Amino acid sequence: MIVKNASCGRLARFSQTGTIASALRIGLPIPFLPILMSTTLQNNIRRLRFERGMTQEELALRVGVSRQTVMSIERGATNPSVLLAFKVAMALQAPVTEVFQVEGSLVPV
Repeated sequence: MIVKNASCGRLARFSQTGTIASALRIGLPIPFLPILMSTTLQNNIRRLRFERGMTQEELALRVGVSRQTVMSIERGATNPSVLLAFKVAMALQAPVTEVFQVEGSLVPV
């Protein structure tokens, strides 16, 4: 996960197991600390596409984005907007909850 450090403009890279101590050590501002315990968005786009005999290009045309965007979402490199997530689900004729799943947990309050 990449988190932008607002105080000095540097980028700090954290894995899913990044700790609060390591964030404080590099000077990450307190408002960004809950991001370290964030959730991730997983998807089944590739599997569902294959089951339906659909290429990335065809899916891209159906939802109105580039093939590169579909590839990036499929790999998990980028997250789709809510609208695009619903369009992808509609194109794959599957519930959005079958196409996308959230993993992780919210920060306890």
